[in-house]
Order: sequence, then structure tokens, then C-alpha cells
Amino acid sequence: MRSVVVAVLWLTLEASAVGAPPSATPRTVLALYDGKSETNIRHSLIHARLELPLNHLGLIVRYHDVRAGLPDAAALETVRGVVSWFHGPPTDNVAEYLAWAIDLIDSGKKFVVIAELGVTPKEGSVTPEEVDEFWRRLGLRSDGSWVRMTYDLRILQQDPDVIGFERALLGVLPGYPIMRPEGGETRAFLTVRREGGLDTESVLVATGPGGGYIAPGYATYAPDENTRQWHLNPFEFFRHAFETDDLPKPDTTTISGRRIFYSHIDGDGWRNVSLVPGYRKQEALSAEVILEEILRPFPGLPVSVAPVVGDLDPEWSGDAVTLRLARQILALAHVEAGSHTYSHPLDWGYFDVSVEENERRHRRLLERADRSDWKRSPWLGPVQQWLGGDGDDPVPDGWSSEDGTYDRPRSYQHEAFDLDKEIQGSVAFLEELLPPGKRVELVQWSGNTTPFESALAAVRTLGLRNINGGDSRMDVEFPSYAWVAPLGVHVGDELQVYASNSNENTYTELWTDRFFGFQHLRATIQNTEHPIRVKPFNIYYHMYSGERLASLNAVTANLELAQQSELAPITTSRYAAVVDGFFEADIVRLSGTRWEIRDRDGIETIRFDHATARAVDWARSSGVLGQRYHQGSLYVSLDGCDPAPIVALTDSASPGSTPRASVPYFIHGRWRVSCLERHRDRFSFEIAGFGAGNMTWFVPSPGVYEVSETRGGRQETRRVLSDGNRLQITRDRAAIDPIFINVRSIGEESAP
Repeated sequence: MRSVVVAVLWLTLEASAVGAPPSATPRTVLALYDGKSETNIRHSLIHARLELPLNHLGLIVRYHDVRAGLPDAAALETVRGVVSWFHGPPTDNVAEYLAWAIDLIDSGKKFVVIAELGVTPKEGSVTPEEVDEFWRRLGLRSDGSWVRMTYDLRILQQDPDVIGFERALLGVLPGYPIMRPEGGETRAFLTVRREGGLDTESVLVATGPGGGYIAPGYATYAPDENTRQWHLNPFEFFRHAFETDDLPKPDTTTISGRRIFYSHIDGDGWRNVSLVPGYRKQEALSAEVILEEILRPFPGLPVSVAPVVGDLDPEWSGDAVTLRLARQILALAHVEAGSHTYSHPLDWGYFDVSVEENERRHRRLLERADRSDWKRSPWLGPVQQWLGGDGDDPVPDGWSSEDGTYDRPRSYQHEAFDLDKEIQGSVAFLEELLPPGKRVELVQWSGNTTPFESALAAVRTLGLRNINGGDSRMDVEFPSYAWVAPLGVHVGDELQVYASNSNENTYTELWTDRFFGFQHLRATIQNTEHPIRVKPFNIYYHMYSGERLASLNAVTANLELAQQSELAPITTSRYAAVVDGFFEADIVRLSGTRWEIRDRDGIETIRFDHATARAVDWARSSGVLGQRYHQGSLYVSLDGCDPAPIVALTDSASPGSTPRASVPYFIHGRWRVSCLERHRDRFSFEIAGFGAGNMTWFVPSPGVYEVSETRGGRQETRRVLSDGNRLQITRDRAAIDPIFINVRSIGEESAP
């Protein structure tokens, strides 16, 4: 039945768009917040809990502090809708706010209210009739009353697809305002009533023609700051509220039809003396243990390594050993070079001041310091050691870590903070250590991973990517999507890309206990794949994991899990490019079921949800490599050689199974595929990637195919027999440098 409904929807969209000029599909949700109560966007309810589901639905979240005034209509042209999550009046001018919200809905934007509207009828501000005008547009009617006693509350109706997602509604439930449906377009997901009181019946969760509504306390269960779970299924609710079924989603979890794998190592603990048996007696550094026990044994899994330059520079705390290890590690073919800065800032906000102020602070620091007490030992106390800094560096006057994690604003305080040295200087130093043909590709943020705008801009100006922050977990200790971070955060005009998973720090009590804890990353890996793929497979850790056997074994177990899984390994900088592409891409509807994807940067997959009855229409598409179904969605692979691919869909003759086609197409594989050319009896393409593996293609005609590989002027040819319409091509080695492959049909004879 669902397939029929979806098919009708697609046909309706197709018909409605005939004759309409091409236009970019709005993907932006304006998130309103109260800057008086939520002073940091990173800690706001919408960013911390809701932005991940909205990103999964293909939506970009843009934040606006209502205390700073209201944006005008011209700034909202690309906005699909608005969401608010207030716990009180967000502005002193509620009349202006209410009129603005009503005009916004009347212009065709959706408006979703979580918790309170923040506008209460008061004499001299707004009237009950004016407030009713807003609710009527959402398909609701409020009588202004509130039910406080809920001990005898009865749930009349709840939609199991939306309510009771991670936590059922149990026990004494929160009080609620009386809200009733108004008009025939309201869809109620949760309706309640107190026993014997018809006048207490209320809709608590609903969508309507103008957006949606979630009553206070019914979105999430969060009795304290360490507990959060969704009552509501945010993926389903906001799918309806913002009508995203017709929106092609730039997908950040999948490349080549498979889940993305990437890994990165921060340089903290590079100089730690390892306690691992076999290395302890020789006082080997943790970086050497990681090299020999992790990096060399897993050449098929790419990893980005970002040293702290202060650990390498002989004028700081480096020496011949740390430099040698850096050269050996960064020379490995599957290792990408990154920078973890020069002095390893811990509290980035402390340095978000002028150059003159940073120099003044440093002079005051030196005036207080007894320089003879500064130590540069490779063996420090356990906490100071993984920070990478000098244990006796003085602490600036008036400074304290906001969360108590750090005891100084930087690991190294040898010189005044210099942003150019942290970014450009660290990159230049590291590139002197790289073999020909390699360059530093990204900056991995240090410390509290909250870089300020000019730091992010400095990275972008150098043509580099950036990553870190987020600390996503979803396991028995953090059992909710509400603990899984979104793709990143905008800081002014710049974008900080979050790592997809937390590192071992959060599993080991800040590297003080449970050194085996990182093995529990497995739970987050599994829970962010099933039942919904919301994150790539990411292994993110530090060099200090080479300090102890338990931590080393935990990293090894995670890498072995990756080897056993069906993945597409890519570098960390490429993943960052994928996220950049999510925010930059324009999706232009050419007709009802035909879109052009522009300015997509690293995005190589477009996802269509609830689309098992749909398939790529090859006659009307261009720049499309292939397609694959997963979890009820259609993942469409795009060709990196086409700057503006066009994706068109049609009905599938066999919903959910591999669609037949008159042309060969890519289903899935370990390596990235590009520059696909199709001819009458053959097709060709390039591959690039890491490790041995395979790829699967759909071929219109079963039989024997001649597969030729060309690399460096040399050609290898073999014959492969298809399995029906599936042709599997395997390789026993990596394709780090691109390889050209030509596939030619040679008939239905048996393969030799």
C-alpha cells in the first residue's frame, strides 16, 4: 500500500511541475533561538538534539537570535521552514514577532513550534484573537487554558511511527496546554484527555497546513543534563512537518553505494613513553607503537595523522626521534597528512582577541614565570603527557577552563599565540617532512575544538579542510540520537566540520580510567547504521592510545571490525569535502522527478527516501554512475567527472530489487568510481581507493566480460563471467593512484 501511495505522490509532483521554470529546492530551516537564555549555539537545544535529524532529511539549519531582531522576507527566500524551541518569551516585542511569524507562514514557509510559542495574550501586547490567527495556520485552536494535574491522564490516540520512539510515555506526564484540531488538514500524532474531562482533551503532537506543533515536555525526556531520549521520532515528524519526501538528499554517509569509512589520529601523546609489553623496556614512544601495531598492519584502511608541531620542532619539545617517526608515518601510502596545530590550543576562545592582546597576555605570563622551572621531558605526568605540553608551564592570570577539563589555555606556551603560526606555520613545518607528491590536506582542531571564525577562515584560505568536535556517541551510556552530533556548526560565515564519532577520550574518563573503553565504539558504529544510516564508520583517536596495551587492543578491535564490514574507505579530508558539499549543493528541480545537482563539492551520493518503487531513468539522466536500495531508500551514485549531474527517476518494475536497465550501471564497491563512459558493447571508468576488494555492476546482458586494467602504461586483461545481470570485479590490491578499467562484452560462452 505504501508503494502505491508513494507512486501517486511522485506522479502528482511530476504533473504539478510541468511548465514551471527550474528553481533551487529550498533546504534551509531557520532555527530561532533566544540569545538571552541560550548564549552558545553549540549548546542550544536545536543544535544539540534536533539538527542531526534535520541534516538526515537533507535540511540545512541556519540559526537566528530573535533578540537581535527579525530577518526580513528577502533573507528568507531559500528557507523551507522555521523551527523554534523556546521556554518563555523570546523577545520583548511579542506583537512584532507574532505578526512576522504569521506573514512567514502566509508566504508558504512551514513553521514548527516545539514547547512554547513564547507569545501569551496580554493587555497591551497581543490579543487572544491574534494568537489564534497563528495557531489556525498550523491547523490548531487554543482556548488559552492549561492542564497541570495529569495523574489520571489518558492517551486517546498515539501514532506508533512517531510517538514512543526511544522512550515510551510512562508515569506522570507533563502538564499541557489545551490545543484542538482546527480544519480537516490537521494530522494528530498524540491526543490525550484527563478521565471524565472532555474539556481537557488536547492534541499534543500534530502537523498541519502551516507546519507542526509539539507540546512542552513531549519531544524529549530530559530530567537532567546527563539524560536525554526522544519521545518523538524526529525523523518521521519533521519528514511530515517540512514535507521532505520530495526532496533529494545530499547524502554524507555513503559513497559508491557503501557506507563511508574514514579514520583520523590527533597527535596528542606523540612523545608518551609506551607501557605496552615489547616496547616498554626500550622506552619507545607511543607514536612508534601506533606506527608498528596499527598503521603498518592495516594498509587498506586510510587514516589521517595530524601531529602537534610543538612535539616535533627541536626548538620546542621535538628531537631526532619525534621527527623520524613523523617522516616514517607520513610517508605511508595510506596515511594522509594533517595538522593538529603548532602549540595545541586547548581553550580556543581565550585566544579570540587581537594580536596585541595575545602578546600582552604572554608578556604578563613571562613576568610571573620562573623560566628555570620549565621542563621539556618526554616523560610527564599522565594528564600533562597526553596534552603534549610542558607540565610546569605557568597558567595565565584570571584563566580557568569552563568545564574543568584543562589546567591551561595551551599545551605549549613558549611564545605568544600567533594564529598564522598555528595554521600556516604548522602546515609549512609538516610539509617539509613529507615525501614528494604529498601535502597537508586538513587541520584537525585541538583542545575544546571550538575554533573561532578567523581560525576557520585561515584554514579555508590555505585550501585545506577542517574537522573535529561533535563527540557523537550512541550506546548504553548515551542511548539516544540526541547524543549524536550534526554534520558541523557555522561560526560566522565559516563551517566547522564535526568528526562523526567521539574519540577515546570520552570512553576513558579523559584518559584516566577504563583504558579499554574505546572498544565500545562498536555500539555507536552499529546504532548509527541500524535502523537508520545517519553517520559514516569513523575511528577517531589519539597517539596516546599507543601508551597502554588495553587502549591499543581497543583500536585494533575497531579496525578489525572495519575490515570485516562492507565499506568504502576514503580519506578524512574527502569526508570533510562531502560535508562541505552538503551545505553548498544546489538542487534544481527541472521537472517533477528530474533534478540537476550543482556546486556539490565532495557530495557523490543523492538519496531518495521511501523510494523503493522508484529507479533511475537513464534516458533522462546524465552524470549518474549507479543506484542501490538500502533501508527503503534509493541511493544514487554521482560521477565526479560531471560538475552538474542530472538525476531523473521513473517507476520501478520490481520495487526494492535491483532494477533492470538497458545500460550498465554501478551498484556498489570499495573504491570510488568516476569518468564513466558507456558504449554499445562496452563501458569504461576510473577507480581510486584503498585496499583489496570488489565492485558490483549491473550489466544488461549476462555472459562473459573482458576486464582490462590500465595503469602506468601497463595493461592487464582477464575474463569474468557475470552472475546473471550482476558482474563482480575483484582486485587483490589497492588503487591509491587512479586506474583505468575497460569492460567489454564478449558473448555468452563460459569464462576460461
